[in-house]
Amino acid sequence: MGRVAHSHWWTVSDIERQFSRVMGPPSWCPRNWTVDPLRIACALRTADAAHLDARRAPTFLKAITNLQSSSEMHWRFQEKLAKPYLRQDSLVFTSTHPFRLDDAVAWWLCLETLRMVDRELRSVDSLFADKGYPRFAARHVAGVDHPERLASYVQTDGWLPINATVHVTDLPEVIKSLGGEALYGRQPRVALRELIQNACDAVRARRLFEGRSADFGSVTITLAEVSGDEYWLEVADSGVGMSQRVLTEFLLDFGRSFWGSPQMQEEFPGLLTTSFRSTGKYGVGFFSVFMVANHVQVCTRRSDAAAVDTLVLEFSSGLQGRPILRRADRQERLLDGGSRVRLKLKTNPSIAGGILHHGESDISLASLVQELAPAVDVDLFVAEKKSSTKAVVANDWKSLPGGEFLARVAPLSHGDNVDEEELKRLRERAGANLRLLQGDDGTVFGRACISMGYAARWSRQLDVGERSVSAG
Repeated sequence: MGRVAHSHWWTVSDIERQFSRVMGPPSWCPRNWTVDPLRIACALRTADAAHLDARRAPTFLKAITNLQSSSEMHWRFQEKLAKPYLRQDSLVFTSTHPFRLDDAVAWWLCLETLRMVDRELRSVDSLFADKGYPRFAARHVAGVDHPERLASYVQTDGWLPINATVHVTDLPEVIKSLGGEALYGRQPRVALRELIQNACDAVRARRLFEGRSADFGSVTITLAEVSGDEYWLEVADSGVGMSQRVLTEFLLDFGRSFWGSPQMQEEFPGLLTTSFRSTGKYGVGFFSVFMVANHVQVCTRRSDAAAVDTLVLEFSSGLQGRPILRRADRQERLLDGGSRVRLKLKTNPSIAGGILHHGESDISLASLVQELAPAVDVDLFVAEKKSSTKAVVANDWKSLPGGEFLARVAPLSHGDNVDEEELKRLRERAGANLRLLQGDDGTVFGRACISMGYAARWSRQLDVGERSVSAG
């Protein structure tokens, strides 16, 4: 019964997967009885969703209750609703009093709530029809497809409920703009930075959710030339992985972050009460991959799922086509929990516009990873040209010699007309002055010192020699 109650938060497809068997009767019931948790769960969720009328909003209780604004809006529309009645297969909601202009917000909330009831009824009806179950008499809500039609049942007074909501006509173009160059500029390396950030978040979440050690987990970045001028960039982690729900409802929902949501608490109970704090917050970083790739493949498996449960979400034509979700082939299955994101790069990494190109020469993938993620608490491995190295050791930025740390943060000097030896000496002098920044509880937040010069452009730093402190 606890699972049935909790199923109110699930989708109807989740209910179908969770309650797939019919149970025998309790010992005190007749032998020919059966218990079907699927039908019970659907009956209770639809009845609960449709219970919207003045009985749930008594006037006296409202007078003695200090309601928050959102609760008050729910209260205001429900206290105006009469009991719904059945007309053929439609559930009809009507108002006992019209909604005046100062109740317009409550009316629109009423519409959205009734649309939720409509979705519940339609989903359950479709499920029951497919399974051959007796269908509910009420299969949808009357009038919710257009605000003007609902106004004939739930009436307004002094204003017209015209559908003038903000909407997006060309969503792929918006994602391309706000998740690409308009937000990040023409910086192809941003996509790799965002993928590393997401991977590290997943590893930290698994550590806390499963009670792992502080050094558990890693992220591996691979760059491979498959054939000719075809290059694939891959970021793989040993994190918590994604369920089908997270993969389709959150990863694909532009601007909606999974971390910190009520669904996170449902997927990973207790994680919200730990010290976990994600780096990603806005739900747009993943879409930066389409700046550098049109063919994107996301392979994922929840850490508590079996290898056969590995899922693959594939974008074969970027944002222009529909992504395909499928079960992973045997050779694609992940041996442990986590995710693997593969990008077929649009541009050769070593030419202009490529992720490794800088000035007249290239930098290594390891150097690029060190620059993009110089201070993380997860081991970062780099695989390139059939060799693998550990580019970043978890938390080594706190104890790394100052000169080495500054070289990692700003490794690029090519094309700046600077002498490499002079630059090395500058880093060593500045590095000697780096100090840890700590909170009152001893938590290390960073390393810093005072510098004269031009921000982080090391080639243009003023070398003041012995006259003052030179740092970065």
